[in-house]
Amino acid sequence: MAEKTNDTVVLKKEEMACVSGGSNVLIEQPHCPGCGNVVYSYEGVYKCTTNGCKYKGRVLGQMDMRWM
Repeated sequence: MAEKTNDTVVLKKEEMACVSGGSNVLIEQPHCPGCGNVVYSYEGVYKCTTNGCKYKGRVLGQMDMRWM
């Protein structure tokens, strides 16, 4: 390891190449195509629960979602 500053360890370039996972991984979440709010899967399908959204309560598939 290169150095340690303020309880933070700085890795060498070669060590960084071996690192996987952790906070550097971005996880995309499904968002409603109508209102843009995050939606959750219910038994393999997605349903928006946002009041006033035209997709509220409608069954949506993975391809219908906006992944961000």
